[in-house]
Amino acid sequence: PDMVAARTGALAPWLAAHGVVFTPGGGRDFAMTYVWVAALLPIVFWAPNTQQIMQGFQPALDHANANNSANTSTTRLAWRSSPRWALAMSVVLALGLLSLTRPSEFLYFQF
Repeated sequence: PDMVAARTGALAPWLAAHGVVFTPGGGRDFAMTYVWVAALLPIVFWAPNTQQIMQGFQPALDHANANNSANTSTTRLAWRSSPRWALAMSVVLALGLLSLTRPSEFLYFQF
């Protein structure tokens, strides 16, 4: 039996009637969700956001104080035009354009 459904007890049929699907391996997938969340939380809290990365360019929030920044971890990750960035962005563009030509199934016929 599925551990999540077993732990909900009498609530399991009510949840199933309201669209909650208990699948084999669901407990493992449920636990792996929390592993992924825990692994990605440091990125969420300590990685710079887009405004911090682009603060040296106009328009950006706090553009006037961009040169006064003492935080070297965000300045190290700040975007600077360079051949390395040009190559990386052109690879992303090429992959995006190449993925547009793949056939995709029309999913809305089921609705």
